This record gives sequence, structure tokens and C-alpha cells, in this order.
Amino acid sequence: MTHYFSKLELTHNGMESRMKSLSTDSYNVHKEMWDLFPGMPDSDRDFIYAILDDGRTAYMVSSREPVENNYWRIESKIYDPVVKNGDVYKFRLLANPTVAKSSDGKHKRHDVVMDMKRRYRAEGRELSMNDVVHKSVSEWMIHKGELNGFDFDESTLMTHSYTRCESKKGDVKITFSTVVIEGTLMVTDAGLFKDCLYKGIGTAKGFGCGLLLIKRS
Repeated sequence: MTHYFSKLELTHNGMESRMKSLSTDSYNVHKEMWDLFPGMPDSDRDFIYAILDDGRTAYMVSSREPVENNYWRIESKIYDPVVKNGDVYKFRLLANPTVAKSSDGKHKRHDVVMDMKRRYRAEGRELSMNDVVHKSVSEWMIHKGELNGFDFDESTLMTHSYTRCESKKGDVKITFSTVVIEGTLMVTDAGLFKDCLYKGIGTAKGFGCGLLLIKRS
């Protein structure tokens, strides 16, 4: 299947629209991304994206080529990265790190940071919030590496901008957490790793999480 890597930049109209609405709401941005794939309203989401820190630039990986509009200017190219076992990359990832747990017969996802904080508190242990974020995210990344064909170098881990996000879809309130994760990894299974470059890592991908941005180390 063909994939595309695209760079998106807000146009002047897009910037004016943002300034008028003062909206960077995650669900509104989610809808903006969907609008770049017109004509297939009932299709499954087949793209992942990341809004950069400047708020006006985004990167996207998709199985269809996005179509620019009055709000977004787009540059796209075929995305077929050549990766092999042993390759080392620096990476950046905006993630929604969660863990699945079952309780009373129900399956629910929990924020790994809050989950660890609750466990430590119950054990009478106290860590700073920065330490909890760092430790819980490190454990999460090790697990994701096992599933996605890479070894994560814990000594290089940097975590920052842990944020609790709120959005609304109609009358439904949506809450999730995000954290920026940076570091170095080594490819152990090129096939799995390439697949995760296309599909992303973790949950909340419809809200700009999960796109693994890499650069050769």
C-alpha cells in the first residue's frame, strides 16, 4: 500500500480563522484533518498527524494523499522509508500513554502517569510529578518497543509537556493526556518498525498523538 508523508502549514485564512475562533480544541483540529480527505466521509481514519509546537505546522502520514484547502497548504511525497535491523534513530513522539485494565468485567484504559501515581500513593511512596512521568513513560516505551520492533535506550529519555486535555464532541466530553517523548532507539525488527511508522504508537491518534518522527542518529 502506498503511503504519503506530508508537511502542512496554515494559510493566512487558516491563521485568521484560528485567531477569530481562538480554537485549538483537539476535536476541532481532528475535524480539520478529516477535511483534507474529501469525498469519503464514511471511510476509516487512515492517517496520523502531529501538530508542531508553533501551532501552525503539522506533519502527517496517510494512505491517501491529502488535498489542500483554504486553511492548509500541503506538500506531500511518497513515504517508503528504508529501515533495517540495527539502525539507530533519534525520535520525537507526542503520545497518549495508557494501560488497559479490567475491572468488574469491564475493559478500560488508564493514563499510565496517573495509574503509577495512585499505586505509589497506595504503597505510601511519594515521587515528584516529574519523576512519575519519567518512570511511567519509560516503562510504557519499553513495552511499545517490544511490540513495534525497536529497543528504546532509557538513558536518552526526555519527557516534557505532560498535559491533561479536554475536548467535546457535541455534548460528549473527551479527556485524555499527552506527553512529549524524545530519545534514541535501535531497530530490532524492520518490518514491525516500518509498520509503526505508518500506523503510529498508542491511542488518541485522531487527536494528533502517535506519529513517530525519526532522524538518523
